Amino acid sequence: MITLFYLLLIVSMIAFAAPLVYLFVNGKTPESIPNSHELFVNSLGKNIHTFLLFVSALFILPAWLEASPDGITFLCFLGSIFLFVSSMVMAIENTSTWRRRIAESLTFLFALAAYIWCFSTIWYVALICMLIIIPISVWKKCWMLGVQSAAFISVIITSLALL
Repeated sequence: MITLFYLLLIVSMIAFAAPLVYLFVNGKTPESIPNSHELFVNSLGKNIHTFLLFVSALFILPAWLEASPDGITFLCFLGSIFLFVSSMVMAIENTSTWRRRIAESLTFLFALAAYIWCFSTIWYVALICMLIIIPISVWKKCWMLGVQSAAFISVIITSLALL
């Protein structure tokens, strides 16, 4: 059963990172995860990006719940729900400014729930991820993407360590 959770976490990490790596290779730097959706040119790329973000949120939840101590499992649900709803908001074509702001706020709330969860379990993993990723993202002028990515990576690493 533990092997299944490891597999889910690895698939979730790949699904989260693949669109971002694709954008970076093509010379595009998104400001945040919802903003990365708009950088895909055609609708097929946007649909694949939405699907991969949905898969990453779907696959992280079971392992995150299994690794979570009993008192803070609600943070896993909150973080996953924020990531789910954010991916669904981005799936709407012709996304207006206020919908984009809602998606950005929801992914920030995911990051906040993830950081609280990580700091209440193995705090130094989140701190190390933040100290590595956020300065690079500030230098690249995409600090919100750095905050969100560091939160996601912190959850993955902490869940792997706790399983």
